[in-house]
Amino acid sequence: MIITCPSCAAKFNLPESALGSKGRTLRCAKCGHTWHHPPAGADDFDDDPDPFAAPPPARPQPAPPPARAPAPDLDALPFERDPEGAPPKAPATNFDQELSKLEDMLGKLPGGEFMESKPGRGRGRTTLDDDLDDDEPRKKRRGDDIEDLDALLASTDPDPIPRVFTGPRPTKRGPGTGLLKAVVALLVALWVVALAGYFLRAQAVALVPALGSLYALLGIDTGETRDTVIFQNVVSTLEAQGDRRVLVVRGLLFNPSAEERPVPELELVVMDEDGKVLQRVRDKPPQPTLAAGAQMPFQITMENPSQLARDFRILFSSSD
Repeated sequence: MIITCPSCAAKFNLPESALGSKGRTLRCAKCGHTWHHPPAGADDFDDDPDPFAAPPPARPQPAPPPARAPAPDLDALPFERDPEGAPPKAPATNFDQELSKLEDMLGKLPGGEFMESKPGRGRGRTTLDDDLDDDEPRKKRRGDDIEDLDALLASTDPDPIPRVFTGPRPTKRGPGTGLLKAVVALLVALWVVALAGYFLRAQAVALVPALGSLYALLGIDTGETRDTVIFQNVVSTLEAQGDRRVLVVRGLLFNPSAEERPVPELELVVMDEDGKVLQRVRDKPPQPTLAAGAQMPFQITMENPSQLARDFRILFSSSD
């Protein structure tokens, strides 16, 4: 049979046997209103109402339809027994105990959802509004996820590189680091020059004969035997002596050998820019011989050298 709440007019499907022979106190699962419903076939309102029943509703109770719906599943009954306002009842049967447990379960639905039964079905379902309300948080969370993903993709800042893949941090250099490096570089350069001067001493003396006396003073053999006297520290000056212009060439004569050597006659040669000899002049050395490892100064002059002179050479004159 169909039961209608006298307060909110919500309709529920209930088997007639559930009301018993004296009726039953029911509570609406939608609005919470409690009333005493008479058994099936009795008048909707008795002349002598139950003093514990709720007052009659403000609007007339619609008559239930005569048609009887199939007995539904008792697990979906949306009613709950009122422990205080219920009148004395007969000893509960197994059916009544199961119905009471079901009513207690349905009366404790979370959130106060209204379960509306459908005829011919044993289980209720939530309303469309509740489904939409449940979808809103999911849609909101989904939108938040999309916004977070867009913000992540729009970010231009690169991800930090883990320190395990980065190089060591540069250390601060002290003020004396540059000076120390300069000193070390200078010492290395001097050591390289000294090694080159020792192992290439023969070539050095051949290019610069004046280095022969330096090696001799240091007691280093140049590996080259010289039997003649050589020139060292040769310089030239152009001097004016009265009406004359005089080219003066000075220097040292050195005997690198281990024996006394004769000193040949000196010869001064003046050349132009093409290397052509323009003038010659000869002069005797200060002394005819020079002891082993000894040095002596010399000087040779040329009066009125050519205006075309660009270079000169000092030589030992060959014997005629």
